[in-house]
Amino acid sequence: MQGTNAVEDKTSALAGRGLVTAALLLAMAVTSLEQTVVSTAMPTIISQLKGLKIYPWVFSAYLLAATVTTPI
Repeated sequence: MQGTNAVEDKTSALAGRGLVTAALLLAMAVTSLEQTVVSTAMPTIISQLKGLKIYPWVFSAYLLAATVTTPI
């Protein structure tokens, strides 16, 4: 009887590990898609703000917003 419980525990642990791995892969895919969109839109944002000297501020604001919303 104990052998059956050990197999069930191992199976549920592997299923949980697979779920966590899938969730991490999905989160990484969404993050890389977001990075692509932001890097493509950055020249338009800078041109509307009228100056390349503000580029570091825009990028810092994006990084700050991404860092704050990551745990959510």
